[in-house]
Amino acid sequence: RMNKIGAYAFAGCINLEELIISSSISQIGKYAFANCLSLNKLEFESIIQNRRELSYIFPSQLDKIPSYAFLNCRNLTKLEFSDNSMLEEIEDGAFFGCSGLENIVITGSVKHLGDYAFAFCRQVSATAFLKIDLLKNIGKGAFIYCESLPYFQLPRELERIRTRTFYGCSRLKFIKITDKVL
Repeated sequence: RMNKIGAYAFAGCINLEELIISSSISQIGKYAFANCLSLNKLEFESIIQNRRELSYIFPSQLDKIPSYAFLNCRNLTKLEFSDNSMLEEIEDGAFFGCSGLENIVITGSVKHLGDYAFAFCRQVSATAFLKIDLLKNIGKGAFIYCESLPYFQLPRELERIRTRTFYGCSRLKFIKITDKVL
């Protein structure tokens, strides 16, 4: 069983539109899918009771999305992790330039969101960090130019808002900031 996708494995495959990966994947390398400009369908395959099933939900055993793993995958539209996700970190620029990304659902116990993690994801109109209060650090420019983002709730334990975190979020109408940040 394949459980790792190495760094730069599919980087620059500009015509790659669809990718089906085993749900046994536990590690993705840096820049693994960087500049897969046409990638619009990413699915994970599992065999359940001798039946092949496909899902767009990231496998639960991934504990991090490394730096620039999906850089400029501008045709991806949704991002969702499984209910029992072990995800703890989304590194710098992991989804930088995924301009077609509309919905982000983050489960797991994400503690760190890297610099520019979702920068220039211009179509993001809904974010859900299901365990938002576990998030301790939001990197600088994490949501820079997420122009369609209307709302964001900051975690209780966040101690500061970094440089340009929401810069250029022109549709941001409501943000909830806790006393600890102030």
